Amino acid sequence: FHFNNDTAYGENDTRFFDFSSNNNNGSCDMANSKCPALNLSGKLGNSFTFDGVNDNITFGSLGLGKNHSISFWLDYQDTGDAVVVGGIAGFYMPYIVGTTIYYSVGVGNFVNVAHGGFTKGRFYHIAISRNSTSVRFYKDGVQIGAQQTLTTDTAQTISTIGSYADGTFPFNGTIDEVAIWNRSLTAQQIGELYNRTRYGRSRMQVRSCDDASCSGENFVGPDNNTAKFFLNNTYSNISVPIAPNQQYFQFKVYLDVGNSTTNITIAPYADEVNFSYVVSPPRQPTINAPPN
Repeated sequence: FHFNNDTAYGENDTRFFDFSSNNNNGSCDMANSKCPALNLSGKLGNSFTFDGVNDNITFGSLGLGKNHSISFWLDYQDTGDAVVVGGIAGFYMPYIVGTTIYYSVGVGNFVNVAHGGFTKGRFYHIAISRNSTSVRFYKDGVQIGAQQTLTTDTAQTISTIGSYADGTFPFNGTIDEVAIWNRSLTAQQIGELYNRTRYGRSRMQVRSCDDASCSGENFVGPDNNTAKFFLNNTYSNISVPIAPNQQYFQFKVYLDVGNSTTNITIAPYADEVNFSYVVSPPRQPTINAPPN
């Protein structure tokens, strides 16, 4: 969830698009005033602010098994306790109270470490990686505390951002860039994830042209839509056909600066770009045989 309220993907105040392509789109209950508020000053683009009373986003029951990871940016506006991402009672990843952060898969089956505190008005990157009963916590790309061990190897199931599924233990603050994996991320991967997103992000569009100057053709993202962008980090699988299929190809990388007053001049950079392509369908030769 990028939480940008991007209308090109059908997002609005009550719909939150799942960019993983797994269709775990989120929604909230506007009729009962339980939707978080759009915040134009997110970590990357926009974000959503939860009121700590009854705001949350639900995305259906998501079973993650026993090996998984989560990361997100948060600006925590409270010193009390709150569930950031949760399911039914006892299932969360994580729960925060004071200067301690918890992970749990059932009542009494939890682990925790001290996180050192959060300063209001500042975004922090939080990540958790679990491998069987082993759980590691990260803050701003660095592991905090020692690896923790769960009592039993219970699978994790979540369904809600900003509270438990029943709305209890609501989160007070701003959340951005929630990402969930069904595998255990390594310390190096989490460090790279933090470094790729703390100052900004990269996006890409492409176009196919009938002349070298690409006169008249527009840059497009998925679905050949000029308002959409390819967002996967390496762009290693731009599998959506680009129309029209012509002789020339151009790409455009957007290097977005994060919404930070202290690092506003720092942005991602394109270090090396390589491309390969497959013409689909393959072109067939035309054979002009002499008449018999």
